[in-house]
Amino acid sequence: MVKKKIKLVLHPPSYSLIALSCSETLHRICWLINTNLDLQLKESTPMKIQPTLQIDKAKQIFVEFPTYKDEESHPELTFLVIKNKIDTQLLFKELQNIDFLFLAKGDKKENQYDGLIQKLKKIPGVLAAIPINPEKLSNINFILNI
Repeated sequence: MVKKKIKLVLHPPSYSLIALSCSETLHRICWLINTNLDLQLKESTPMKIQPTLQIDKAKQIFVEFPTYKDEESHPELTFLVIKNKIDTQLLFKELQNIDFLFLAKGDKKENQYDGLIQKLKKIPGVLAAIPINPEKLSNINFILNI
């Protein structure tokens, strides 16, 4: 009997991850993004992460990182804004000087995310909008599954 080989083709994930450094609060920056990019970011369930340093191991303490999500303005895309800093805790330790993460994910059409960084840079209060290589972040999978 001849063995059959099945070739599995996986398409690379289609998302764009952008680090935002800004002087605004989360509510204000989401309002500015909604206004300037024609989105409908709304407060969503916060991400609960267990802090790296816990004094009492018996107590399950979690840090909640606020998120804003939009699944309505573009049906094929999901937009997400996540706060990176809560007090002294960081969501991504690799991004110490970053205030927020902007994630656009979905069925990417050609050149769909082009210009997104430039549009974000033009928003008042945004000091920097930097594309991030997700492979360099340690805990990226739980964000992509939101």
